Amino acid sequence: MGEFYCPLHIYVGLDALNVLKGYSAKAALLVTDRFFSENGMAKAVAARLPGCRVEIFDRVTPDPTDVVGRQDAFGVIYFPTDFQTRVSRMEQSRVSVFCDMSFMLYYKAIFQTATAVAGNVNSKILIERAGNWTEREDEITAKPLDFDEVQLFNSTGGYGNFIIPGVLMLIIQQTLLLGVGLSVGTARERSKTGSFLPDAARYDGVFRTVLGRALAYFMVYAVVTAYVALVVP
Repeated sequence: MGEFYCPLHIYVGLDALNVLKGYSAKAALLVTDRFFSENGMAKAVAARLPGCRVEIFDRVTPDPTDVVGRQDAFGVIYFPTDFQTRVSRMEQSRVSVFCDMSFMLYYKAIFQTATAVAGNVNSKILIERAGNWTEREDEITAKPLDFDEVQLFNSTGGYGNFIIPGVLMLIIQQTLLLGVGLSVGTARERSKTGSFLPDAARYDGVFRTVLGRALAYFMVYAVVTAYVALVVP
């Protein structure tokens, strides 16, 4: 059994290939699909490594969108074949996101990552086209308004803060509904007239009885709701 460790560094942007000029490796393995191997893109990348023996592995599946259906992956970000060409021409290009919706956090993480990378690439394109002179001008061009993103009602961005309060409110509502049903059924069984209203004369009138019970349930529900909405998060 053989084993080796390969450190990972990811460079994104129009000038990412220029980083290869700083490497002084003797051999390199370029992993890609057959399309980039046949259109010359793989050779263009290999040319950025002068004096280095480059081996090209082009047997990667170019469109692995079916792995999501087989549940071998939670999501796939698909770049079309003309993505590099359209970006070089300063034209708009599309990137598709295929994601397993069985768990919302996977979709959220993959979609937000794709959006963040697209925003970073667009910022670099804006800076290159602006022709600024200082780094401060580049910062203003990329992000004219400096702001901090705060998610309403889910400041930590966690799954518990997102779904647990709603589930607790539903449990409380169902518990109160069952309690009301049991109490009304018991009152009707004990009543001599077969009505769910008490037999005493002072309880005559449906509106009076319903309003009184509703106020009692509301006071109990208000305390529990305040606890779930304010204390639990």
